[in-house]
Amino acid sequence: MKKFIKTLVLSCIMALSIAGSSIAAQNGSSALKDYQVAAESGNKQSIYGTESDQSIRTSKAVAVCTDFLQIDKRFLKNQWRTVGETSISPTVTWKIAMELELYKNGHIATTASKTKSNTSYYSASTKWVSGKDSDDWTAEGIFRVFDDNGTKIHEQELYVD
Repeated sequence: MKKFIKTLVLSCIMALSIAGSSIAAQNGSSALKDYQVAAESGNKQSIYGTESDQSIRTSKAVAVCTDFLQIDKRFLKNQWRTVGETSISPTVTWKIAMELELYKNGHIATTASKTKSNTSYYSASTKWVSGKDSDDWTAEGIFRVFDDNGTKIHEQELYVD
């Protein structure tokens, strides 16, 4: 009987562990965040461009583009990063590009230049940088969207102080 209960308990623990890992993988992050948002900025703008479907037909599309920039600070660690996010609604799959910069005391601490094609949502971040709470942390992000003809239809610059 003890062996049965022990096996049952271990099976339950394994099932919970696998379910937690699956949820974290679907969310693209750990189940518990190990950081907090230190500062953020955002903007919405209507955009207009060409969209092609798989049958090679093209049409004009109108959407709302939302750009978001934030600075994250890791809990219990003196580390910061910049995170950028662009979403297009209703769903239109275009190319999203972003350039992110994190400044420490007025000097560039780290940068990231990221691009993703055929998407309506993209999130990217810089590497984590060490520093102190007393340091002056700021961020800059440039967000661009290109339609299916390769035409730049959106460019937005955001700052976080």
